[in-house]
Amino acid sequence: MELIKAPEESDISMTCYSTLVNYNGRLGGVEFGYYKHDIRLWILEDVENQEWSRKTFKYPRQWKGFGCHLGSNGVIHTGELRVFQRSLKEAKPFCVYYYDFNKERSRKVEIQGVETDELLGSRLCYPGYVENIRFL
Repeated sequence: MELIKAPEESDISMTCYSTLVNYNGRLGGVEFGYYKHDIRLWILEDVENQEWSRKTFKYPRQWKGFGCHLGSNGVIHTGELRVFQRSLKEAKPFCVYYYDFNKERSRKVEIQGVETDELLGSRLCYPGYVENIRFL
């Protein structure tokens, strides 16, 4: 068994501010460039040779001012990256953003009823989670 090595010029293996994703059936890594206000998407193009490509996207306007408070825990079934503010103290109201790499735009969903400052945003975002309260 051989381990996959992250690209040397990336931070996807060294920081809690990055996440691994399924990008069109390939292994991808997402990292946020807080100072350049960009998202870097690393895509493993060739597993045997461990060749990666990189795509860079500018933050959408609605993310300006979030600084280093952004986080993600993956993509949803539509292929959009789920992005949230890690600190609820900064997120009033708490919102989840979905970033579409193909269209290079995001949409915002406001979550109501989140009042505590003690939780981190990452605890509130679960990929593909559906709750059904219908009795069987």
